[in-house]
Amino acid sequence: MLFLFYEDRKKDLRGEIVKVASFLGKTLSEAQIQRLAEHLKFNNQKDNIAVNTDIIYDFGLISEKGQFLRNGKTGDWKNHLSAELNAKIDDWMRTNMQGSDLKFTTDLDYQD
Repeated sequence: MLFLFYEDRKKDLRGEIVKVASFLGKTLSEAQIQRLAEHLKFNNQKDNIAVNTDIIYDFGLISEKGQFLRNGKTGDWKNHLSAELNAKIDDWMRTNMQGSDLKFTTDLDYQD
């Protein structure tokens, strides 16, 4: 199983593309990596009809129009989760992920 994190993608998109390709046993040319990196840029994904809710709204399956991808900034969860909910999540992770080697980066020192 391969775990990917948005923050790692923000830090090193090319490296994450290579990691996924390797995991899948694929070799990509530099041109393919560059094309994928362009396709996967946040603004290109945000504008992609396949990843936002506009089409679902148009079919009447949801009542509010909006986009699945908000702003592409790491750490934005702080603007949406209460301190109490964040504490509950931290407690759950401490209890349920004990012994796991998964490391979560929840914020970056910079935004591109």
